[in-house]
Amino acid sequence: MKAVYFEFFVFMMFALMAITSCGNKTNSAASDADSAVVNEVPDTLNTIEAVEKQVNAVYQYWNELREHYDENKPTVDERFGSKEWQQVRNEVLAIDRECECGGFFDFGEEGPLDPWTYDCYEGYVSANDIQVKLQPNGMAEVRFLVKDAVTIKGIPMRWLMQVEDGQWRVANIFFEKDDNFDILMGMRDYAFAQKPEMVAMRTFVEQFYEEFEKVGLLEYGYLKQHITPNLLKFLADSYEYDCEGECLATWLFFYEGGGDVGELKLRHITVRDENHVLVESRYVNYEYDLLLTMIKDGDTFKIDSLQQERSKYIDMN
Repeated sequence: MKAVYFEFFVFMMFALMAITSCGNKTNSAASDADSAVVNEVPDTLNTIEAVEKQVNAVYQYWNELREHYDENKPTVDERFGSKEWQQVRNEVLAIDRECECGGFFDFGEEGPLDPWTYDCYEGYVSANDIQVKLQPNGMAEVRFLVKDAVTIKGIPMRWLMQVEDGQWRVANIFFEKDDNFDILMGMRDYAFAQKPEMVAMRTFVEQFYEEFEKVGLLEYGYLKQHITPNLLKFLADSYEYDCEGECLATWLFFYEGGGDVGELKLRHITVRDENHVLVESRYVNYEYDLLLTMIKDGDTFKIDSLQQERSKYIDMN
């Protein structure tokens, strides 16, 4: 189960970087995007004390579930998560029931996971040094340290909370120690990427890169089967060297050119939306991100254009 969660987290981190490079705001801005919407808060709940009390209630309930787990009881997500939080999490679970992703805490053979260390909590767990900021839009930003029997210094947390059904509920959770990673956004991205049509598009690009590297960059016959005339013209126009016959700048799929990139360490392929796939290549000496525009071609796809988003040589000294 730990491995499954870690793979999901790695996927979300790459997805988050992909969205950020596209110019969309994620992290704290993603969940603060609805700040224009004002949530009404009853006077009895519109206090720092009321929010603190609910944060402590979350961990109290969770400790009770750990000691006396009952599958008939509401999960922590159901008991304390906002409607939007529960909806997005259910969308993920509908696609991948085995995914230990998102959520406050997950139960399995090894017990509840700690999503901030990818491990299990030990002993009693509590929120400490709680700091609450009541927002003008009716939400509350909450920061605190989670401590257990072995994590004495605590792990930093940030929650956004809002009032629903007469109580403060958690609208989003952020991984403070991982660049303020936005869990709600991450779950949305994961659910989107697991749709059959998105999986098919990602698989097409993965297979294209795998086969193209095998046949070689000069195998234009293979390339032409997978790209449109538009991209073919672009690759021909981008070839700026002396040559005879047909010459295409096929290296642009892998690197910008002009220096030693070293051995490929990692290539990660992320579906950004219905028409774009981000290819992130990490070499020993070089980092290269390429955005591919895809079009549907019958029951398969073709690459219509490519746009460089990152080209950086790494100083190894």
